Amino acid sequence: MKLTRGTSCVLCQQRKVRCDKRKPCANCVKARVECRVVPPNPPRRRKKRLQEKDLIDRLKKYETLLAENG
Repeated sequence: MKLTRGTSCVLCQQRKVRCDKRKPCANCVKARVECRVVPPNPPRRRKKRLQEKDLIDRLKKYETLLAENG
């Protein structure tokens, strides 16, 4: 039975060895430990890019502050 994700089990990750991705994998069987797979974290959400109008407004605000404060 193969694992569905492409991630290695915890033991193989710790030992930095190639996991055969079976359940249990050969390395875990040999070490006589439980073969555990931790699912990867979901990808981070990217920040939305500011609209051009928002950027222009921010730039004007900073230009005004700079003109006032020298």
